[in-house]
Amino acid sequence: TRKAARERFRGPDSGSFPLAYTSDPHPTPRPPFPPMNVLVLNAGSSTLKFQLIATDLDRIASDTDLRLARGMIERIGGEAIIRAVNQNGQKWNRTAELHSLQDAVDYVLKWLVSETGPLNAVSEIQAVGHRVVHGGEEFQSSVRITPEIVDRLEDMIDLAPLHNPHNLRGVEAIERSDADSLRDQYQKKVSGWLNELADS
Repeated sequence: TRKAARERFRGPDSGSFPLAYTSDPHPTPRPPFPPMNVLVLNAGSSTLKFQLIATDLDRIASDTDLRLARGMIERIGGEAIIRAVNQNGQKWNRTAELHSLQDAVDYVLKWLVSETGPLNAVSEIQAVGHRVVHGGEEFQSSVRITPEIVDRLEDMIDLAPLHNPHNLRGVEAIERSDADSLRDQYQKKVSGWLNELADS
């Protein structure tokens, strides 16, 4: 649950400072978990849905994540139809030649930093997530994508053959995009701290 997720990072009654699990009755406070802009993708056979969400521990706990942008690209493979809207309600309706899912992902990243988009730079995205329809019994919640995780999801394609292959193509597309540099830059700073919490 969201409350459990919050306590996992904060510790009970820890105020605004996350605490690692420890037997020490007076654990050392950690710095606050930084806010994050999370790009969420959902790739289909010829579509790409996306949302950009601003979140932090307080927003997660109170279920008040802020949606900075959302949209959909349809008819990928030719003259695609793009519909997007930012947090101010400003709409972006266009068509563009997008011949692949990779083209669509790159288009989304460029729009997010355009005059209509909510960001000044792609590096303001701190994490990228992708919906996967079926993870079998092994994956019942979000996991960090690694080559090993992708291999295991490929083994489960038969569980959702109309969806999982396209979901995995979406994962591959974002890994090949400009998001590589932003993910590496941020995760060196944050993931090490998260791993430290998990190991405590």
